[in-house]
Order: sequence, then structure tokens, then C-alpha cells
Amino acid sequence: MKTNKYLQLSLLIGCIALMVSCSDPVKSRMGGYSYQIAKQEVTIDDTVSIVLTGEMGSLQMEQVKDDNILLTFNSLKGDVYTTTGRIDDDEIVLQPFERTLSVTYTVTLEDLLRPIEKTLNETYNIEVSGGAEMHDETIHFTLQYSGTGVSNDKQLVGEDILMVAKHN
Repeated sequence: MKTNKYLQLSLLIGCIALMVSCSDPVKSRMGGYSYQIAKQEVTIDDTVSIVLTGEMGSLQMEQVKDDNILLTFNSLKGDVYTTTGRIDDDEIVLQPFERTLSVTYTVTLEDLLRPIEKTLNETYNIEVSGGAEMHDETIHFTLQYSGTGVSNDKQLVGEDILMVAKHN
């Protein structure tokens, strides 16, 4: 009789623990991730199209309140930027955030005698917006870039920038 009560009590405790652990799907997705930007094609002044080198780093996702989250991106290049977002089922809606983006590209200038190639190094202040889909151990971000040059008036635009983050 005593073992039956202990068995019932342990089953009850197990069920409660299972319900508590499954009740907050947001909390189970929090923690550290490694990220890589897989596709990063941008256009400058609607004339120059550039595929940038991939960016890699770590992402820390923390629950702020209910379904609101704080995302901190720490690039291997040393850049750190943060944003907030909201989780809705398996989707993340990001608040737009500002960051800088350095771009190096080569243009060909026409000279009287021959074409001359010139390498340009430019920095842009961009706004990043977009969202993400959460899967088992990964998050697939689709981002948009829009901004202007720091030392010039050139416009930089990027659509469908793909970033993948894997849970550590």
C-alpha cells in the first residue's frame, strides 16, 4: 500500500515537472548560438552589386518578458550589436536596429588610354530589419539592409540577407 502511494506521488511530481518544462517554449529556445551570414549581396546606388564575405560570430538570446527577447550579436570581427524582438509561435519579429558595415569593392574607371581598376573601402551606417523562423536547433533569419555612406551620400540596399544560427 505504501509503495502504491509513493508511486502515485512520484508520477504526480513527474507530470508536474513535465508540464512546467513544456509550458514555456520561449525559455527553451534561449541561450547561446553560433551564427553565420550565408548570403550577403548588397547594391550601392543601384549600380554596383557586391557579394560580401560571410560574417560569423555568436548570438545570445535572452527572454526579457513573456514573449519579448533581447538578441546580442557578437561578430568575430569585433562588432557587437543588439536588438529586441518578439516570439510568435516559431517566428521572431525583430525590431529594426542600427549597425555599421564596411564594404570593399573594385570599380573600373575609363581613362583616355586604358581602363583603370580602383579599389574602394567604404563604411555605411545601415538599418537592419527582418525576421526569423525557429526550427529545432537552428534559427533562419531573413534580413534587409538599408543605409548611407559615412563619408559619402551613396545608398546601400540589401534584400533577403540569409543568416543561420545554430544552438550551442
